[in-house]
Amino acid sequence: MDRLRALADRAAAVGVERFVLDDGWFRGRRSDRSGLGDWSVDPDTWPQGLDPIVEHVQALGMDFGLWVEPEMANLDSDLVRSGPDRLLHPAGGSGRSWRHQYVLNIARPDTWQHVRDRLDALLQRYPVRYVKWDHNRDLYEGVHPVGAEPRERAARRRVPGGSPACTARPAPSTPCWTRCASATPAWSSNRARARIWPR
Repeated sequence: MDRLRALADRAAAVGVERFVLDDGWFRGRRSDRSGLGDWSVDPDTWPQGLDPIVEHVQALGMDFGLWVEPEMANLDSDLVRSGPDRLLHPAGGSGRSWRHQYVLNIARPDTWQHVRDRLDALLQRYPVRYVKWDHNRDLYEGVHPVGAEPRERAARRRVPGGSPACTARPAPSTPCWTRCASATPAWSSNRARARIWPR
């Protein structure tokens, strides 16, 4: 926590407007092999939740942002342990991993609902003004089992509502959902990132 406060202090001193808490804030994430998919604040790392760092960042005049990658999961996650068939894969296996990540089948209503509910709970609980939504691997496994709904309809269901709200700066009371920093240049500049586990 002291290291994060120091990073925030340095960022504010040079005029940074947004402080993004990067990969590592969620439960079980101590390396890139575990925790991805379990989108709740790690109580061991954050016994008081994210409130202390959020309050510090806001007191410095910066917006608080959070890193997510909700379409991916690690095999070592509660989400995948609860149902390995949540992964998007061909018959007979879990599919290919890349960076120890597997693609979630968020065309499945229960998996989409899980991801949506977890992210919604975070945005309701904390004043997140910027969501850095990463997508760190190619989709080798863009498949559905025989008898599944057509791919075109499934693809439209993956992100209900589309993303027009993220094409312009939102009103002050509206958190911004973006895909990734490089996709939104107006939002990606003047931003500091802090990761809490080493690579």
